[in-house]
Amino acid sequence: AKVVFPNGEPMLLIEQFVEGVSKYPTALPYGVGEVSVEGFESGGFVQIIAIHDKPLPTNGPYFEEVCWSTPSRLPQHIITDLHRQTKLVVRGLQIKDSFFHIEFRIAENRNVLLEAAARMGGGPIYRSVLESQGINMLEIMTSIATRQPIHLEERPVNQGTPILTIGLFADAGVLASIQGLQEVETMKGVVELVQYDPIGTFINRAPTSTHCTLHIMIRGSSFDEAEKIAIECINRIKFETIINRRAWLL
Repeated sequence: AKVVFPNGEPMLLIEQFVEGVSKYPTALPYGVGEVSVEGFESGGFVQIIAIHDKPLPTNGPYFEEVCWSTPSRLPQHIITDLHRQTKLVVRGLQIKDSFFHIEFRIAENRNVLLEAAARMGGGPIYRSVLESQGINMLEIMTSIATRQPIHLEERPVNQGTPILTIGLFADAGVLASIQGLQEVETMKGVVELVQYDPIGTFINRAPTSTHCTLHIMIRGSSFDEAEKIAIECINRIKFETIINRRAWLL
């Protein structure tokens, strides 16, 4: 809806959030459906290699990313539609000889395009695809850049080793300490722990945050097992932040 001045100039634009809905059972408190689709275009052929479920805890007002898991647990008809929409987006934007990272919100009765970029997914995406599918996206990118043939085994993107990555955020303020890191790193199933912000960094939270404080990547024999490990990791990691930046510096 728009509110306008008498001269026709816009004064206020009111938009409604696209509300996402989780379409699969989960023990994690993330009920908002969102996904990213990873793939590449080469020589006129669009290849989708992974879909990550990226559930969120709320439908707004902010959307800090807290979870990435692959292969997707979405029903097959939604995955099929994501393939169709992704190919339309890639060809419509004329993405050629490049990777793409395309994000959708999974709404009640439709998939809503959020973002389309001619790049690989960031954060844990590269390692997640490698661990789950055995696909090295950097090798494929090199082959595209040097115009070498790409040898990729055909497999459905909803099959592979369950990989679940949790992003954890410290509260706003100066990061003073993190407890539980060594315990979590040695836990069965944990394949990667990446700390983005060193001790002493000032942590920003939504709406000015750009990344999580750290992420933990977990491999499970099933998603039920991976989620149990994730919940234990969440409970073990404790952040301490100091609100007064000047007090910390002194």
